[in-house]
Amino acid sequence: MSLSEARSIWSLVQIDEFIYTILLSDKVYTPKIVGTCGHIFALEKVLNQDLPFNDRYGLILIFSFLYFN
Repeated sequence: MSLSEARSIWSLVQIDEFIYTILLSDKVYTPKIVGTCGHIFALEKVLNQDLPFNDRYGLILIFSFLYFN
């Protein structure tokens, strides 16, 4: 392992979300890690009809629901 690879891994394990994703990787509801580049990691897109948002409106529906209720 090179020094740059070790630094990349070290920076990833400092991120809580990365560790949670690794620990919960066997669960159905946890998105899988697609790839990493330095301290950045990419997750697969989650498609679930029960979630309160879609591609067009994103998280606006969640925030508007929380704001107005």
